[in-house]
Amino acid sequence: MRSYDLNGTIIYNGKSSVDLGVIVNKLPVIRKPKRKGSTTSIPGRSGSLAREEGGFENYVQPYEISITDTNRGISAISGDLAAWLLNTRGYIRLEDSFDPDVYRMARFEGPFDIEPLMEQDGTAVIEFDCQPQRYLKSGEQEISLSNGETTLYNPTVFASSPLIRVDMALEGITEEEPVTPVNVALEFTDGKYIGNSNVAADNVHRVIDIGYSNFNKVSQAIDVSNYQTAIITAECYYESVHGTHISGLASATCYTFLDANGEPCGGITDCHELKAVSVPIPQNAKWLHICVYYTRAGEEPAAVTLIPTPPRVGSGKVTINGKTSAIRFTDRSTIYLDCEAHDAYYADGSNANAAVSFREDGNNYATFPNLDPGDNLVTIDGDGVTATIRPRWWTL
Repeated sequence: MRSYDLNGTIIYNGKSSVDLGVIVNKLPVIRKPKRKGSTTSIPGRSGSLAREEGGFENYVQPYEISITDTNRGISAISGDLAAWLLNTRGYIRLEDSFDPDVYRMARFEGPFDIEPLMEQDGTAVIEFDCQPQRYLKSGEQEISLSNGETTLYNPTVFASSPLIRVDMALEGITEEEPVTPVNVALEFTDGKYIGNSNVAADNVHRVIDIGYSNFNKVSQAIDVSNYQTAIITAECYYESVHGTHISGLASATCYTFLDANGEPCGGITDCHELKAVSVPIPQNAKWLHICVYYTRAGEEPAAVTLIPTPPRVGSGKVTINGKTSAIRFTDRSTIYLDCEAHDAYYADGSNANAAVSFREDGNNYATFPNLDPGDNLVTIDGDGVTATIRPRWWTL
């Protein structure tokens, strides 16, 4: 038999009432929600016509609290209490020590009155507007699934709306459509260092090497974070004597990649007397700078073409009791399905609903799946696809 601590605590918005010198001084009223719906009385007919809307309504959960602090006055404590309860928006997680296996989503609207008993003591009743579900903390435990079939058991009599994280390993998977090269217009400024860094232009990758080391023109920073290859072209002017001797090579070009912190990245390779070179862009590269040595007025002996990284694509399916969520993955390999909010989003919170479509066996309207009471057949399909399900079991 469970024993209750009659001097209880509340945890709201991640903070315990004990930290504020507040205790719940009696077992709170146990409230259950009202079913949504209405009744209509029809003249000449016995009884009423019931109109069921489905679901349950919010309810108000009161707590009788005592405020005791021998070091501070009741006025200071009441200010902290108001900041704790009223400095929130929307529904916040609410727990108490009387029902430790569940939590609720609640909001505090106020007001509340504190009745002082002495200078450091007082009592009050605070009331939370609670959503009807009491979520089982066991329903927060995430269940990892890989390709194949699994049975998940819902221990309650209510269908739950899980949070499903779907991941796909996209390495090596690329879009079949060709990418379009991007030509970059170079703008040079005088200087021997790369951008605002301390990286000398003399100590970078060489495209054309004519023996000069004093590179004195530096291009703007070129963002290469979404590209996989840079094609760097350098014009070489020279005079050939007897077909072998180069006497008038008039220009030279070099380049360097920098990471997001402005540090050089990628290996250095000298490329002698080339007209152009195709350069793989390091994975951690953020910026590309081109450096040149000029010997002719107005001469611009370099050009850059960037080849975009082909978008990685793939597909997977999560099927629960015949309801299939088909997902198309692109560069971002993680998508969340919030079945309670009927929303799909990427790991950064941006909208992913366009990447998800639904199909259902039978004639019912297809939408985000639920986990029904009892056994649920869950199937994960797709190469490299895995899922993590937070089931969100709940009761009233």
